[in-house]
Amino acid sequence: MLCSYHDPLESGWDDSVRWDDVKVQESPHGMYPVEAVDLNCLLYKQRSVLSHLAKRLGFGELAKNYENLAQQSAQLVRKKMWDGDFFYDLVSGSHKMLKVKTPAAFLTLFSRVADNSQAKTLVKHLFNKEEFWTAFPLPTVSKDHPKYDPEGYWRGRSWVNLVWFAYHGLKNYGFYEEASKLAKKVFRAMKKSFSCRENYNSATAEPMGAVDFGWSTLILDIAKQEAL
Repeated sequence: MLCSYHDPLESGWDDSVRWDDVKVQESPHGMYPVEAVDLNCLLYKQRSVLSHLAKRLGFGELAKNYENLAQQSAQLVRKKMWDGDFFYDLVSGSHKMLKVKTPAAFLTLFSRVADNSQAKTLVKHLFNKEEFWTAFPLPTVSKDHPKYDPEGYWRGRSWVNLVWFAYHGLKNYGFYEEASKLAKKVFRAMKKSFSCRENYNSATAEPMGAVDFGWSTLILDIAKQEAL
């Protein structure tokens, strides 16, 4: 079964456009539960790691159980959340697709949930100038969405942690040149600031938010990978 976020703040995506169509006053959390792409990809990854650790520690049956859970997660993401062109969140229960394109879809690459055909299609979206290939790449909602705001908090600004997921995801599928292209564009944008800022205006690459922000230091890992 797919797992859900029950509150916008639970996701870390605060005021994201992802939640606009499921916000309701009747809910104690302010929204209907959402079967989120990124959540289920991370759970797949977690279950796979737990399976590996259990096997290493000699707990064979436990390892099989976690591996089965992991594969169930992966299969449901591939089949239920893919519309033939992109991965979307679902409304819990009805499984209705929430047609909002966000970088959460690229966690299917990071987790290795996407199949090869899906991965190739996602790469086209990532490098599309009308979607995610902005001045600072990977805005938190696709540029072609009517609610895209390059200065909006989780409504169009860009965050380095999402770049990190996409960078490693591209490498997972052998898109090494594309990963380097993404890294170099972000390096150039971040050179405008003397610190790792919380987020960036996706249209101008202007630094925004808090200074010396922890998530953004993930750029150092990307720099290290590029130097290897």
